[in-house]
Amino acid sequence: MHFDAIIGQTSREVKFWSILLIFLSALTLFNNLTIASSGKLGDGWLDSSVTVVDTLCSAFGLWVGRMGLTSGSTLNLTDIQTYFHYLTLLAIACVCMRIAWVIDVVVHVQRVVADSHHKSPNESGSTHLPTLAPSSSNDDMAGKGSTGKLDDRVVFTYALQASLIAAICVYAWYNCWLRAMRLRNAVQSYTTNPIVAGVAANNQV
Repeated sequence: MHFDAIIGQTSREVKFWSILLIFLSALTLFNNLTIASSGKLGDGWLDSSVTVVDTLCSAFGLWVGRMGLTSGSTLNLTDIQTYFHYLTLLAIACVCMRIAWVIDVVVHVQRVVADSHHKSPNESGSTHLPTLAPSSSNDDMAGKGSTGKLDDRVVFTYALQASLIAAICVYAWYNCWLRAMRLRNAVQSYTTNPIVAGVAANNQV
């Protein structure tokens, strides 16, 4: 089985995505635990809930990524099927969490914009936008007028940025899940009928 061209290529792809999953999960987990050490998980119940779910998914991602490395090396069908099932659950949870994150960003920006409208021009204090804030120092780029108030362009800008980030994350999860499914199907087909699978692999080489 280890000499099958299709299985060998797919297993390498699964191991690559598993390493990437472990790396990103470790970074996210470290970042969220650093935020939690300050005693505040987020700004509001939705933001806090997203942080908690993201932390749990990151911790679970470390375990699933390790499982992917193991199944990609041993090519045991039972291990691969277990990895595929848990990866599917993790992907669904992370996609739902990312959608909630987009909503959280939009709600937070809308609240900041509304607060800036109720604030008097001479009132001190700054508006705290999410970390997606434009890096430009020009107030017009951030949707600020001469009065220092934020307009509705900020909401659209942040919604667009957050949606693009979420779309990239969903696409990455799709690719990771697709490789796992291909490996499961290839090993399952080889186990069921190794002769046919070997002939098919030789024809593709």
